[in-house]
Amino acid sequence: MLISLSSTAIVLKILSEKNQVDSPHGKLTLGILIFQDLAVVPMFIILPLFVAEQTSSTAAFLLQLFLAFGSLAVIIILSRFIMPRVLYHLAHLRIREAFTIGTILLLLGTAYITHSLALSFAIGAFIAGVIMIAPMSVDIKKAKFNDHVIIAGFGLNGRNLARVLKEAGIPYVVIELNPKTIKEGKSVGENMIYGVITKEEILIHAGIKTARVIVFAISDPPSTKTALKIAKTNNKAIKAIVRTRYINEIDELLLLGADEIIPEEFETSLQIFSKVLEKYHLPLNIIMKQVSILRGESYSLLRKEKADVNSFIHLDEILAAGLTSIYFINEDNYHTGQTLEQLNLRAKTDATIIAIVRENRTISNPSGKDKIESNDTLVITGTHKSVDLAFSLLDGKD
Repeated sequence: MLISLSSTAIVLKILSEKNQVDSPHGKLTLGILIFQDLAVVPMFIILPLFVAEQTSSTAAFLLQLFLAFGSLAVIIILSRFIMPRVLYHLAHLRIREAFTIGTILLLLGTAYITHSLALSFAIGAFIAGVIMIAPMSVDIKKAKFNDHVIIAGFGLNGRNLARVLKEAGIPYVVIELNPKTIKEGKSVGENMIYGVITKEEILIHAGIKTARVIVFAISDPPSTKTALKIAKTNNKAIKAIVRTRYINEIDELLLLGADEIIPEEFETSLQIFSKVLEKYHLPLNIIMKQVSILRGESYSLLRKEKADVNSFIHLDEILAAGLTSIYFINEDNYHTGQTLEQLNLRAKTDATIIAIVRENRTISNPSGKDKIESNDTLVITGTHKSVDLAFSLLDGKD
């Protein structure tokens, strides 16, 4: 009778490999498997009563029957209400050793309790296993879409990425180790999987074989490298985007198969660089082109002690040339109501206001008698230095 029961582990593995856990027949099969697991306990307890050599009274039979179904009721209650909370708190520690030790203590404790009730240690260990696997089995679902994005980690970067993907209608699945984050995310409908990204089975459940992109948004270099290797082994075509804090890891990550590497230190430098060039009123396309050059070939120019100056755009020539820029007049601007003659911008800065855009209407070549009004956009031309002085004048009170 016991031999005829199905193996939950084997059948569940087959269903997972075929991506059928969430299918109608997969759900039905999983329900039967869990029912069989639960039925084993009363079978183990009642089976000795049917041995021919053993004689027992009706009272003893009823007692064994009560223990059998009583233990079944206890299993259902523990697996439904208590064990998920215990496992949640163990996982919340985010210490693998603590989770392992806690699981072992639960197994040994349950075995000891059953032994105290005149049952065997083996039955106790089996009961503990059923109690722990029941809540886990219900939550095992494999990603059921193709060409999706896998997000490893749901910190600030992972959340921001998920928000953008959701707005764009791109399917994604999140792998996260923090049970509190998992609970909060699932409560608002996020597609999340609890687990360690260094485990191949977790990545397979997340759909690594059919995913288009995987983004490592975690600050754990060893785990990132291990998971990157597993991801590329299972799906050579997947695009791997890796965040790193350390410059010296770029080459190793490239060797492991990373397609895009985003070092935080360099990105901070590029942001500062862009803001400085914006202050000098360089055209946006020039700034973006320069940033693109610096990001090229995995930030190779920034990693070299002596960069090849020929690779850069000649910013000095651009700064020496003239430009045209715009300045918006806020409602609280000090110069609101002044005429261009009173402002005397050209004499003070050597820059010239060549047009005023007001309520979708353009005033070309304005005269000295034209007044500056709030919400005007001034079109200013001159050298970079003169335009910068003009902006400073318009920002101040002099």
